[in-house]
Amino acid sequence: AFQRCMEHGEPYDLELPFTSAKGRRLWIRTTAKAVTAENRIVRVVGNIMDITQLKEAEQNYETLFREMLNGFALHEILCDGEGKPVDYRFLAVNPAFEEMTGLNASDLLGKTVLEVFPGTESRWIEIYGNVALSGKPAFFEDYSGELKKHFEVTAFRPSVNQFACIFADITERKRAEEERRKLQA
Repeated sequence: AFQRCMEHGEPYDLELPFTSAKGRRLWIRTTAKAVTAENRIVRVVGNIMDITQLKEAEQNYETLFREMLNGFALHEILCDGEGKPVDYRFLAVNPAFEEMTGLNASDLLGKTVLEVFPGTESRWIEIYGNVALSGKPAFFEDYSGELKKHFEVTAFRPSVNQFACIFADITERKRAEEERRKLQA
């Protein structure tokens, strides 16, 4: 990359693993661009940054996202012309989401909930819309008629007009509670 920058003026921005003289494994980001004078390259200006902590944080996040037992989904809220939430789009889901819902990320990402589940109860959109627009988190239990399951949900806003939810399937617990109520009656 440096040679191409020197000879042809091609800038670069690379992230690379690097082992220090003391044997420590690092990640570096190196960037460079050519400086020209009179239509010829006279020098290359660049920098090198240690991005090891950033890479470790990214890897930790990816591991948590992939391995957590609770379902996780990131969404974008969609509003009508008056600012009322009317739908939401799937931006990311983890493997536990796929397992609990029986849905594949490849079939969801970029689509709206009403495209995937046309019968979605409006209260889900209202709750999530409030979280995405107000920034106030929500914790609740509810039944999804589309999935025929009960869920315990924590929803929060990671950025404006988005909401993330972490959820657990509590269907079996709800069935056991109902059976216990029937036996006590």
